[in-house]
Amino acid sequence: MEESTSVYEPPPPKIIRNELIARQLHFFARPRKQPRPLLIVLRNGERLNAIIMDVSGTQVKVRCFEQIRLIDGNEIVGVYTTKA
Repeated sequence: MEESTSVYEPPPPKIIRNELIARQLHFFARPRKQPRPLLIVLRNGERLNAIIMDVSGTQVKVRCFEQIRLIDGNEIVGVYTTKA
């Protein structure tokens, strides 16, 4: 009989690397009476007018023009409020 010496190491948690963006996303994902329209700027230059529905790990669920999109939170470079 052989003894196993391996130790289970859980994978590192998936987190958004930019702490400011992470705080903004969690703040704007909180429920409100009226959803906040936001301008979300992605690393590739794409700009989305969207409402944040949920943040889970690095996945950000947004509603953009009546479509639901999943975005990697590490691809976001800016989050700005806009007028409705």
